[in-house]
Amino acid sequence: MNKRRSIVAIICFFIVIATTSTFSHAYQADVQNLSKDKYFEATLNAINRAEESIFVVMYYVNWNPFERESKPHAIIQALLEAHRRGVKVEVILDQTMDLSRQQDETVSDWELFKAKNIYAYEQFQREGIDVSFDLPSVNTHSKVIIIDKKTVILGSSNWTETALSKNVESNLLVESRKLAESLRADFQGMEVQKPTVVTSESSIKIPFKFLENPNLLSEIATQNDEQTLDIYLTLLRYKNPKTNAVTVSYEKIIEDLKLTQKYPKTLINRTFKKMRDKYGLIDFKDEDIFRKDAAVLTIVPQQDEREIELLVGYFTYDWNKNLSLRAKVLYLVSLMYYITSDSKPWFFAPREEIENQFHLKKWYISNGMQELRKLNIIDIRYAKFEKGSKEARPANHYKVLGLYNPKKVDENFAKLSEQFGEANVQKARKQAKVVFRENDPESVEILLELTTDYGETAVKRAVRIVAKKRTDNPKRSFAYLRGIIEKL
Repeated sequence: MNKRRSIVAIICFFIVIATTSTFSHAYQADVQNLSKDKYFEATLNAINRAEESIFVVMYYVNWNPFERESKPHAIIQALLEAHRRGVKVEVILDQTMDLSRQQDETVSDWELFKAKNIYAYEQFQREGIDVSFDLPSVNTHSKVIIIDKKTVILGSSNWTETALSKNVESNLLVESRKLAESLRADFQGMEVQKPTVVTSESSIKIPFKFLENPNLLSEIATQNDEQTLDIYLTLLRYKNPKTNAVTVSYEKIIEDLKLTQKYPKTLINRTFKKMRDKYGLIDFKDEDIFRKDAAVLTIVPQQDEREIELLVGYFTYDWNKNLSLRAKVLYLVSLMYYITSDSKPWFFAPREEIENQFHLKKWYISNGMQELRKLNIIDIRYAKFEKGSKEARPANHYKVLGLYNPKKVDENFAKLSEQFGEANVQKARKQAKVVFRENDPESVEILLELTTDYGETAVKRAVRIVAKKRTDNPKRSFAYLRGIIEKL
């Protein structure tokens, strides 16, 4: 142990002694100082090296699924990857009640809680990680990570971009099985809550009935009625959850949908009438719609408690404008399958089943899914199938990766261009296109690094090998491409 570590260990020793009544809680340990900017890299490395277990108690995880380049995102991804490789991951998060709204009877219980950890909770839950909230009456201010029952990281850092990048924080990494056991025991009897679904204020609720009714989503898809789908989702975004009433200005609808037609209000009113008379999705009196600046109407309930949740990033990041109708339809279908899946974060979806249930053509399903795959919104894992086999091909696996901010992706590609050169980045994106990762900066960066390490010839050969395989071949994947490059 070097001199600096010895000093930190001595300080830690006296801190422990000062906060306990006896010497029984003082442990001999190897201690590292993770103050200032050392915490993030050390935490990331420790999680990536975990072999058996990771236990986390965290006061504040300010993670947004759209901010893929942030440091909190990197830590969350590391935990998810650890879970996927078989490490037991357990997380306890703090929840704090908004007492100022407690007397408002129109506010649901979950709306009383500040949503500081809600995205992280939902993501962990979707992935099958053992995640809990403390009780609303408890303020769990701890920031503790215990890895493999021997490595403890604790201190002042929350998992926020500010804490991980800007603040002057004080943290320690302690190698001590006894300390790890003692801390784990302190939290063992902690009373927690594990709600199955957390209602996030940042999502649009879409009833299953709208998706499953052959006269609604299926009809909209086959009739190429994109305007109806766009406006219906917009109205769901602004409806009153208690009364199903919607009052929204035409200006807001035009802004959300980025309408550029010469007479957008006429187009909207025409769509409103079709939504009422043909689809039965809304109801209104003509005098409440026409010749007014705002639409006053009611969403017709679909009599179904099951819902999917579409994040408002669908609108704020212009996916409603940039996705084709078939991609929009297949994204909603994917969210429905995901909700009912027993194999989260993946779900099984035989193409024949989607065809029959939603009355869609094979090419429509295939093209929609491939568009989502290329945009890094859906991942597809094709089932292995022996050529010439008489048995039906097993169902494909799909995974909803979520929506993101395309502007941030552009910024990341710009940074790669500064580092590797624009021509090299474009070449790598073209190569990544073979495995449907041309819009994923992380994959493109790995290809650029592989080109540096193994040479351009090896990368080109590997790309040619993978490109010869069918689109639905399980080996048409980034992992397989990378493996070939590293073997050549």
